[in-house]
Amino acid sequence: MWDNQKLVPSVTRVFKKGQDMYMYLEAYEPESETTKPIVASVSFYRGKVKAFETAPLKVTEGLNATSKALPVRFSVPMAKLQPGRYICQVSVLDPAGQKFAFWRAPMVLLPLKN
Repeated sequence: MWDNQKLVPSVTRVFKKGQDMYMYLEAYEPESETTKPIVASVSFYRGKVKAFETAPLKVTEGLNATSKALPVRFSVPMAKLQPGRYICQVSVLDPAGQKFAFWRAPMVLLPLKN
């Protein structure tokens, strides 16, 4: 649940230009008792060209004491992109631990229908 809405995974990774893409991921901090701040962003590439990138999101609280998972949530307006095929990349930086991780997946953005 996010803002009283159920999140459903997009198996096809196909979105429409008028939608927002909601992203939820968890960063694991297995050795932590308190949240170690991280910074995350979402980028969209067409070929080798970065078409759009969200502002960096600093996550400073929310560590689950049992699972050691730190929730990271994004809402990305698809209106910022032109219809077409993209590679979506989520990047996470742990400044204190000097670690970086990313995940990539293809996605398609369809135009709005009148």
